[in-house]
Amino acid sequence: MDLKITLFFLICCSCTVYSNGKATIPSFIHLCKQSDPEMNKCILNTVTELKPNLAKGIPEIRLVPLSPFKMEKLSLKSGNNLELELTDVELGNLMSFEIEHFNMDLGTVGVELNMKFPLVEVKGKYKLKGHLLLLDLNGSGHCVINLKDVVLKTKLYGKRTQKAGKEYLDFNKCDVDIQISDADVNFENLFAGNKQLTDQTNGVLNENPQAILTEFQPMISSSFRSVILTVVSNVFNSFPVDELLPK
Repeated sequence: MDLKITLFFLICCSCTVYSNGKATIPSFIHLCKQSDPEMNKCILNTVTELKPNLAKGIPEIRLVPLSPFKMEKLSLKSGNNLELELTDVELGNLMSFEIEHFNMDLGTVGVELNMKFPLVEVKGKYKLKGHLLLLDLNGSGHCVINLKDVVLKTKLYGKRTQKAGKEYLDFNKCDVDIQISDADVNFENLFAGNKQLTDQTNGVLNENPQAILTEFQPMISSSFRSVILTVVSNVFNSFPVDELLPK
């Protein structure tokens, strides 16, 4: 395609997101009013209505794609001399979420959000070294970690800020409590590609899912914290609170 035509196309696309240099909320998003005593219920209904759009993201409100949710890096260093680094990370099956509890308090600028997922799939390139279940682990390659029956309880904390004379909600902290019923892993290329040892080691790990979860929980919590904070802060940093939640 000719470069000028390509640039014109990109500019036209940009104009659907911004009007006079200002981000605009798409008309298909139902806005909830601060004065509504059922505001939290309204927000939940809006999220449910938007669920089909969440997989690919909604660029107009800086909502990143959730299917999959991509992260550059996750790292873990445990007290058992276990080091795990994941890069090019993808969290899959997030669209299976169900919201069990939601409460937003505009006075304290806080949000409580409880969710559950039947399955979350973590994929990425790994580097692993250390000890787990008396196994001496060493390897690098591709890995898949399946987390089953995930229950996530989060609390977000924010503050009101001023930008260009308008008030925004800035969410900058997220506490995460996570419970996972079961898990299985597949680390390729352990022990310099020795397939027999790799298969045996993956088998031993999968026979002891709670040991895996105990070691990996800080990293797993960090990944969900990143998802929640990214989604919420991107949206609320893009629009004044009175535009997202009109009075």
